[in-house]
Amino acid sequence: MTNWESLLAPVSADAPAEAREWLVYITGGNKTCFGRCGRVDEEWNVGIGGQKSIPMFAADLSSPSLGVLDCEKDRVLCSIWSANPPSIWHFQIPTAPEAGQPKPATSIHDLYVNSTTVTAEDIYKIHSEKRWEKVSEHNGYFHPMDGFLAQYGLNVPIGYLAFGLSQIPSWLMMLGVSFLSRSMMSRRINAQQRRPAAGATAPQAAGTQ
Repeated sequence: MTNWESLLAPVSADAPAEAREWLVYITGGNKTCFGRCGRVDEEWNVGIGGQKSIPMFAADLSSPSLGVLDCEKDRVLCSIWSANPPSIWHFQIPTAPEAGQPKPATSIHDLYVNSTTVTAEDIYKIHSEKRWEKVSEHNGYFHPMDGFLAQYGLNVPIGYLAFGLSQIPSWLMMLGVSFLSRSMMSRRINAQQRRPAAGATAPQAAGTQ
């Protein structure tokens, strides 16, 4: 999914149906999915009993294009998308606007995947039964194409920032928070100690006159 911006960009009016609709499986490893993606990976690729979801899509001429985003390998992009594995994102790609016209919105629905009970058929039914229509549309600041951050080119820098923060060890983060809190408390105590001293010198100054 390194070329995600071009793959998910608005398409021409004569583009094939599979270019207008995408299902992207968000997966990860032990660090990003905490061991919960194993079964979903199997059902996406090699389902129980030899059944596979991908061949089910391949046999359906109306199926969307399929993609995989591995948050273990591409953590920056997952940060840009604010994507959490395991989940499946459904994209409806709009038709490219004519010159001078505003870019149409890209509809996204992100579906939570039950990592303990999901089957290959469940994954296929996201398309065949349009189960994506039953979940709320993905909107807000973090929408990868149309959100506030994307419109102003801030989603990529913030994605890198979030990725960088996630690489900081928890003990170092706690040490920094502890140092900051102690510094703030020290300044507050010093300020409180200076106030009575200033108030005490005022009567002495008045009495000497």
